[in-house]
Amino acid sequence: MLTAFIPFHDCTEESGTITMVNESHRRQHRHGAARPVGDPQDVGRDYLLTGDAERNGAVVEKVPVHIPKGHMTFHHCLLHHGSGANRSPRPRRAISFHLQDGTNTYRDHTLSDGRQEAYKHDFLVRRTPAGQPDYSDPEFCPVLWP
Repeated sequence: MLTAFIPFHDCTEESGTITMVNESHRRQHRHGAARPVGDPQDVGRDYLLTGDAERNGAVVEKVPVHIPKGHMTFHHCLLHHGSGANRSPRPRRAISFHLQDGTNTYRDHTLSDGRQEAYKHDFLVRRTPAGQPDYSDPEFCPVLWP
């Protein structure tokens, strides 16, 4: 899956621009750790990120991406990324498109403790006759290029 990120204004560090972790898409990610939600310091996520890097013999190199208005970025779905706090007086507005190959289908991902890990889009798409998320759902996953 590929993500296209399109801001509606200049994205700078002051506005909390998207920040990528260099080479993180090439690492083996440890899924299943408790993912913190709403942590203003992002301490928990930073800990998971550091752990991924250590297991891969890598160093965390965060790269803020300055995006001028009218431009966009593309990034791999496994690339660690996120946005910092918006310290500007303006609201931060953007849209993201998640692009996939037409043959992409749901695959179970069971964690080592037996729990099923869902992808965030699994709750938005229709279900197949077998009850699995249908990534060909035309309402949520329209065909952009045949």
